[in-house]
This record gives sequence, C-alpha cells and structure tokens, in this order.
Amino acid sequence: GVSGVVSREVSLPQLRKMARKYMLVVAVELLDVGDSGLRVQEPFNLLNGTFDCSAQVPGTCAYGAIEIEDEGWVSATANVKDMVMILTAVSSNPAPKVLGTAYGWGSVPMLTIYDKETDLPVLPWKQRIHVAIAARE
Repeated sequence: GVSGVVSREVSLPQLRKMARKYMLVVAVELLDVGDSGLRVQEPFNLLNGTFDCSAQVPGTCAYGAIEIEDEGWVSATANVKDMVMILTAVSSNPAPKVLGTAYGWGSVPMLTIYDKETDLPVLPWKQRIHVAIAARE
C-alpha cells in the first residue's frame, strides 16, 4: 500500500509540459466505397437517444479507436474527408507509433460512417498496423 504522500508545488510551465497532449490523425482508406463517398450519421443503435452508452459498462459501446505504442487503445473520433475515413485521437507522445486501428469493434458497435450510395454502414474492424506517424500539438 501507500506508505506516505509527498506534496510539492508545480509551476504552471511544468504543469503544461506534464499535461501536453498531441492530436493524432490516421487516414483509413476503405475498399468498395460507392462513387458518392461516405457520410457521418448518428449510430442507429442509439435508438434516437433512448440508449445511453454512458450508463453501460465501460467499453460496451465501441466507436473508433487507435492503438498507440506505450499507451494502448485510445478512443478516436471517426469522420470523413472525401472517400477517406479519418480517425482522430489524443496522445501524450509527440511522435506516437500507431500499432492498430479499430472501428465499432465491441459488444455494441456504434457505427457512424455510412456509404452514401448504398446507405449501409462501414462494417466493424480491428486491424494491426506498423506505421510511425507524427502528431501535431
């Protein structure tokens, strides 16, 4: 157990350095997207607001995620730019190594990206990759 607590004053510049976060963006190129592209919409299984993910066991609702070396899986926001799906997360590392991406991979897949042409959701995945990507502050 804890044998004691030592408190010390931390200056504002030190605090900022300790709390520094970096935006991490991963572009995901999907196969078989219709010519009309992709769109973002509320997940169907939110049931028009009647299903509350925050009331579930943590990790039940699966949105996007990025696996980062030395940080593990972190939640990511899914968006689209033209024909590409964009996953955005926050990292404490200025030059994180991305180990994998996931989207909707869990007990309740919260699918927010849809093919405009077919009106079908992008299907869930969990994929390991080995790419070094620079983050920006």
